[in-house]
Amino acid sequence: MRIPLIALITGLLHLPAAGAITVSGDVSLLATPPASSARGDLVSRTTAYAWTERSNVFVNDPLSVEVIPFQNNAAGVYDTDQRRVRTLWTGMVAPGSYDSMILHAETTGGRAIFSGSITFDTAIVGINFRNAGLNNSDSLFAAPNTLYPQGEGQRKFELNGTNNWFSISADRQTFAFQTVVRNDIDQLRILTNSGAMTPVPVPAAAWFFGSSLLLFGWMARRQEPCAD
Repeated sequence: MRIPLIALITGLLHLPAAGAITVSGDVSLLATPPASSARGDLVSRTTAYAWTERSNVFVNDPLSVEVIPFQNNAAGVYDTDQRRVRTLWTGMVAPGSYDSMILHAETTGGRAIFSGSITFDTAIVGINFRNAGLNNSDSLFAAPNTLYPQGEGQRKFELNGTNNWFSISADRQTFAFQTVVRNDIDQLRILTNSGAMTPVPVPAAAWFFGSSLLLFGWMARRQEPCAD
């Protein structure tokens, strides 16, 4: 009886974070954030890179993003950079815990087309794909040891032309895209609901642990043979 109870206590004090992510097409998922995603550091004509920046980031106040899934866009396809259209997609993400991922494509030596998808195990809640949204959200979500291309005028994920688009699936868990990159960087940040379970607050955990120790002591006394 003691071992299962100890396992239960350990599980409650150290609740795991979820994070299953799959990619397809021209996307390589990096196991850890790179040292730099500044110009010239992640160049490829065949591969776009993605990495999880931060997990379980608690946002205290409503957060402005450039795309809220399906807001004024029933199809969930984003394929124009016209201001009068894209301003309809913007909105506020409610306070809560979120994970962030960056998609990065960069080429030199001419034009290259990248396409693929990223599937998450939790829902996509917001996307930043323009310079302002990316730069402004770096303070919350940028990987702490990664250099980002702040100040790059073309950091944004461009939506001009028929070959540039991204979409969000109906269940909000799959992001698909195609982008044409010409001697430049295209970046985009995806925010998802955090897969991490909320840990037991320290006072409550300590109370539970202490109460369990008392329970162990009581059970041990109950199981001791009675003296003749």
